[in-house]
Amino acid sequence: MNRTILLVDCFAILLLILGWWVAFAGYPGLPSKIPTHFNFRGEVDGMGASWMIFLIPATSTVIYIFNYFAFRSAVSSGKLPVSALLPQHCLLLELAFIFTYITWRTCEVAFGRARGIGNKVILISIALVILTVIWQVMAKRGRG
Repeated sequence: MNRTILLVDCFAILLLILGWWVAFAGYPGLPSKIPTHFNFRGEVDGMGASWMIFLIPATSTVIYIFNYFAFRSAVSSGKLPVSALLPQHCLLLELAFIFTYITWRTCEVAFGRARGIGNKVILISIALVILTVIWQVMAKRGRG
């Protein structure tokens, strides 16, 4: 395995662990209702039970595990060129960051220490994901 991909994967796994830690550390102090959805302006527009904080890192972990093995399978079967593997793993890192950030920010809003999701971070993250997808498409075509 390429060292760069290994480093990207290590950071992604650390972010996944951090997301679970944030959820488990915050859970005992969470109110019975926590934000479960934020609108485009970053304001809370949905509430749910406090146990739902675990759905965020769980979703992130499932996405990571599924895609990690899907990428490996696609490369070994020849459906995905090796050149597209690094952008794929970078995308998983970015998604792990976004989900961990959302877990942390949800706790902050629930504790009353923040008002919303923080649009700037989310918008920058989405822009980075879009750039990575473009890089991935170019790598698949042999230009990356």
